[in-house]
Amino acid sequence: MNRLAPYAALLAFCLTTCVPVLAEEFAAPLEEADKILAPFSKEVTDCVKKVTQWLPPVEIQTLELALDKVSIIPGHEASSLRIPLRHARGPMIELHQALKDLDGALQFLRLLQTGKIGSVTAEAYDSLFITDRLARRFSKQDVRTCERSHVLTVIKECTVCTITRWNSVKP
Repeated sequence: MNRLAPYAALLAFCLTTCVPVLAEEFAAPLEEADKILAPFSKEVTDCVKKVTQWLPPVEIQTLELALDKVSIIPGHEASSLRIPLRHARGPMIELHQALKDLDGALQFLRLLQTGKIGSVTAEAYDSLFITDRLARRFSKQDVRTCERSHVLTVIKECTVCTITRWNSVKP
């Protein structure tokens, strides 16, 4: 028996629900960012790597989530979940997960409530706009030097952070 067989349903759910939403949600902003970043994309990329080291992703145990206070925001193209933390982690007070539809949002919530997902990882900063902010608000020289104190005045830790990974997934 394949060791991954118990995960097949969960993997199918994630591939059909999460991946298409993320691809659609980020495609247009990333295309626009590519146009903005063309003159100095290597410098920006290098600086973004440094920012991800300064503000690493945060792993949050399912027990730390206020699952009784979740908001589901149904949408025409996609739905999303807003999950408050029981206790703030620095500026982080809530997590966000985009999903393909309402059924996907409900299924993800059930997986959290039943303990099938042991923890989630979330970015500690607003990752979608990081390159755009670096490109628009800094000179080439500022981006090239990428001084921590200067960059972190614009790139802030998020209060509503995006879930990027599901951890400790059980069949």
